[in-house]
Amino acid sequence: MKVRALFLFASILCLAAASASAEETITIATYYPSPYGVYNELTTYSNTYLARTSGSVGIGTINPQAKLEVVGGVKIGNDAGACDADKTGTLRYNSGNVQYCDGSSWQAVGGASYTYYCYDSTSSIQGAGGSAAGGPVCTDAGGSQGYCPVGYTQKSALGGWGFCEFCNSCYYSYTFFLPPGGSCNPGFSTKAIGQAYICSQ
Repeated sequence: MKVRALFLFASILCLAAASASAEETITIATYYPSPYGVYNELTTYSNTYLARTSGSVGIGTINPQAKLEVVGGVKIGNDAGACDADKTGTLRYNSGNVQYCDGSSWQAVGGASYTYYCYDSTSSIQGAGGSAAGGPVCTDAGGSQGYCPVGYTQKSALGGWGFCEFCNSCYYSYTFFLPPGGSCNPGFSTKAIGQAYICSQ
């Protein structure tokens, strides 16, 4: 009789414990589609998208002032792929040079630039042998080189250059340099000589 009573008591305790366990509620808060909080380390194994619709990304700062702000050095590697329209603006470090993709070819960042003057082939001072007064003839080499010398890239065209000349019955005359893209004052005739371009390495 005592054994049966103990067995019944134990059965009642098990049923009570099971009932209490079934009634327990656990609430887990999640944030979709991305996790929210502070992490000491976060690793992803596929594409990662940040600040897609708004906001900015800060590395080393909690108050980025641009879409991406990095407080500290940024290390970039080489991109062996061809420069095309999809890569416009891409930076790479190649053979000791930082380069950027302009949409058609890789260009050196901070390369030397200068104003390149060339002479029109129809200029009245055109000399023999493809030169004019010791200067080169304006020739379009095509591609990114354009009218610039070999090894340079044409960045922009500044326009024609030459001289402004005033002749008072040719008893006396005044001649002034006409800078690229400029125009002569009224009463002065324009003497077109050639074109000017910004060329960069």
